[in-house]
Amino acid sequence: MHDSIQAILSNLHREAITREEATQAMIAILAEPHSLTQLDLSYNKIGNAGAQALAHALIHPNCKLTQLKLWDNNMGDAGAKDLA
Repeated sequence: MHDSIQAILSNLHREAITREEATQAMIAILAEPHSLTQLDLSYNKIGNAGAQALAHALIHPNCKLTQLKLWDNNMGDAGAKDLA
């Protein structure tokens, strides 16, 4: 699952998919009954667009994530604000 989320964010970074497509794909992963509780996406260059898509996916009621690591992801204030 971790690799799938990394691939989604990579595709978003390369503009191969839209932010909405990335959000929906991450919701599909994070909302699964056997969903992740910890996720380390450090050093993935997700940027502000990836942070916004991830933030939207994290608010899904079935998301069980309790720990998220995002070191060194080229995220600015806008991305941090979306995740706050």
